[in-house]
Amino acid sequence: MATKYGLPATGRLKHRKLIDALFTGGQKLSAGPYRVYFTVQPASPDRPAGVLFGTGVSKKKFARAVDRNLVKRRCREAYRLQQNSLHQLVRDNNRQVLLFFIYTGNSHLSFEDAYRAVGQALEKIGKKISGPRPGTAENPLNK
Repeated sequence: MATKYGLPATGRLKHRKLIDALFTGGQKLSAGPYRVYFTVQPASPDRPAGVLFGTGVSKKKFARAVDRNLVKRRCREAYRLQQNSLHQLVRDNNRQVLLFFIYTGNSHLSFEDAYRAVGQALEKIGKKISGPRPGTAENPLNK
């Protein structure tokens, strides 16, 4: 099967209730200039296994919409190119993941730097999804 790199509307985190729940009850991590909020939940009939992704940029730091859109576009593209391994891991573990990347930098980020930072974040989240490391008794989903 060919690798799909699309980011369809069904994979976007758009619902206000889900976003609010993510910010109030989700976990967060930092990866480069991004603060990433995420939740990992077991899949259910009303929430099938998969990943919902969103991104945002502060209006305070980037007053012009053109600049905010550029930063968000680079983040979405970096995610789109690296999402396949995370999606496979989520399907294999029958999980549902909500992701929201917030850009916290003060200046524009090159695509290469965005790609690297998004990759680091997805790697950290993948470790949380895949379970505890051999020899440890902790459950990463409870952190």
